[in-house]
Amino acid sequence: MSAVAVGPGTFVELHYTLRAARGAVLERTRDAGEPLGFVWGEGEMVPGVEAALEGAQEGDVIQVEVPAEDAYGPRSERDVFAVERSEFPDPGAVALGDEFIAEGDDGAELAMRVTELHPEHVIVDANHPYAGMDLEFTLEVLAVRQVT
Repeated sequence: MSAVAVGPGTFVELHYTLRAARGAVLERTRDAGEPLGFVWGEGEMVPGVEAALEGAQEGDVIQVEVPAEDAYGPRSERDVFAVERSEFPDPGAVALGDEFIAEGDDGAELAMRVTELHPEHVIVDANHPYAGMDLEFTLEVLAVRQVT
């Protein structure tokens, strides 16, 4: 039986280390203790990582630089805005760095972080924390199998 290569219809399990381009480690799946599993081609991983994995097999180790546009996209100042404190369940308890999920105008879930505190409102940032960053991934392919 030949090894299964990453491509359409495959489930991939891997460990990864994510770094800012030529910088510090941002995430490491080994720190969480569990590898990451996903169906390739379903948009569960950033496009640059999916592209780098295509054709890989169990045991492969891949290092790839992913520009911001192929990772979490560019940073958008439109996604930094004010929210009235009265919109929160406990307006006085809102703290710098709090993260929450809100419903966007289109009904989609929107993750936000509080970046500034003011008496009547707070400033939130709905950009992904790594938006606008070029990233480096080290991908260790642990398993590749056909989706069942």
